[in-house]
Amino acid sequence: MRWSHVVPTEEQELKVIAEWLDLHGLLWCHVPNEGQHKVQYRVKQLAMGVKPGVPDILIFTPPRAGTYVGTAIELKRADKSNRPTKRQKEWLVKLSELGWYTAVCYGADEAIRLLEKLGYRRGGSSEKDCDRNRSHTVSELQRANQDCQRGT
Repeated sequence: MRWSHVVPTEEQELKVIAEWLDLHGLLWCHVPNEGQHKVQYRVKQLAMGVKPGVPDILIFTPPRAGTYVGTAIELKRADKSNRPTKRQKEWLVKLSELGWYTAVCYGADEAIRLLEKLGYRRGGSSEKDCDRNRSHTVSELQRANQDCQRGT
């Protein structure tokens, strides 16, 4: 029997990154621009200021590496089956011009490796949390989180 490799969805990958960012005590948010919605909903959102193309993850805590004011990540699936849109690229360029570190990451593992490279690690209010959560891979992070919850 041949097993096929199942690539996590962007939503699944984002949940892993969200947990990692929260565990590290960072000030951040996800901008929910994705999904199929009725025209009336989209019109209402645009009137309230929702901007198409805003990156998936905005981290307002400056990275320790470099002189950036924040970090913006556009997240895509690890298998590279989807690419950034023109508007997403425009947002990344504009934020970069304003002093942000910007990147397109393909999967949670790539995003977490980038965040660690930028110096996003333990600090602030999450210092008391388990140090094992510095893991690089999704599976290591999930195992470390389970250990933390069990207190081991």
